[in-house]
Parts: sequence; structure tokens; C-alpha cells
Amino acid sequence: MNSTTHLFGDSFLADWTKDKKPFPLCNDYIDWEKTRGNHDIEDIPYWLNKLNHSNVKNYAKGGSSNDSIFESLEENYDLIQPGDLVVLQTSIITRLKGMHKNGKKWFGDIFFNKGVNEFFIDKVNKKCFFDYDFYTKLATERLQEKWVDFIVQKINFYEKVVKQKNAKFLHLSIDLSIVKHCNSSECLLHANKIAHISPIDDYHPSYEGNKSIATYIVNS
Repeated sequence: MNSTTHLFGDSFLADWTKDKKPFPLCNDYIDWEKTRGNHDIEDIPYWLNKLNHSNVKNYAKGGSSNDSIFESLEENYDLIQPGDLVVLQTSIITRLKGMHKNGKKWFGDIFFNKGVNEFFIDKVNKKCFFDYDFYTKLATERLQEKWVDFIVQKINFYEKVVKQKNAKFLHLSIDLSIVKHCNSSECLLHANKIAHISPIDDYHPSYEGNKSIATYIVNS
């Protein structure tokens, strides 16, 4: 029986082939790559397949907070089998989940980078329990050392329970504050050594960057 690679993370590991792209400038990357003769969409799952990791379950979703990423792993934990590889990619520590105004369900993940526009802020203000300014202040509090420690403890816990299943565990992060405090951790931007060869003003990797990340995953 072939082992499975389980991907949990945000837009850095997400599928680029879906109609709803995982980050705002994804189509710009795809169009730029076409000018270089690359007509296949060479995202992380594409390169893992090329590197003989053909059985991939990708739960990563663009814009995900660490809360959502952890919940996704917990919801799919029973699907992990001995010999599988679990890749847990944590996101920016200031992303968080917003509660819907009805107080009964989650609105979704709220983020604060350059992908934010007035439409998104207005949507949060109208539909969330708190307004965008409140969530901005809450996100700032997450920069404190104690919150980083909490996230690291959770990562270490997930590593422990995954390995209890005799599965392999790899943690990657795009947030250096997490990487510095986590023993079994690698900064995604370090694994992706050629991420910024594209002319696009964005931190996501090019196809070559995706290949570097996939190669790092396979060789870990």
C-alpha cells in the first residue's frame, strides 16, 4: 500500500489549479510562467507527483490562520496511516478566526497583509461579531512571546501524536518568530531558495520555488 502525503497549511501549499485561486496574485504568476513556456500549473502537488509522491491529500487553503490549519489536521487525523508523511505548514501568527455576528458559526479567517482591500474590511465589519479594527488590535497581541510559545507547544503536540501513528512529521512555517522557537522546524522561505525570481511583487514562490519546496519535503 502506497503511503500518503498530507498537506496542511495556507496558500504556500495550496492547490493552484482550482477555479478559486489560493491568493490574489496567483493568476499573475500563472500568466508570467506561460511567457516562459510553462503551460502546466506547477504548484506543490504537481512537483510532489513529479518526485514520486503521487498520493497527496491537500487540505491547505489560502488565507488560513493557524487556528484553521490546526483544526484541519485534527479533523483529518484519523485518515493518517503508518508510513504516511504529514506536512504541517504554519501561517503568519497574526492571522485569526472571526466569529459571525450570529455567534453560532465562524465567519472565516481574517488577515492583515497587502492582500486586504476595502471590500474585505467592509465584509468583516458587516458580518463579524467585532469590527476589523478590533481584530487588528487582537492580532497585535499575538505578537507577544507567550502566544508564540502557545503555538510552538501545539506544533510539538501534533508532532508527538502523528509520530505515535508511526507516520512522519515535517513542520514548515512562513513566520520566523515560530521557526526560532520550534525544534523541528524550517522556514518555508529558506526551503524555497529561489522564490523571488519572478517580477511579481509578492512573497509566493514561482514554479521553480515550488519545486524547491517539494524537493525539500521529499528529502526531509
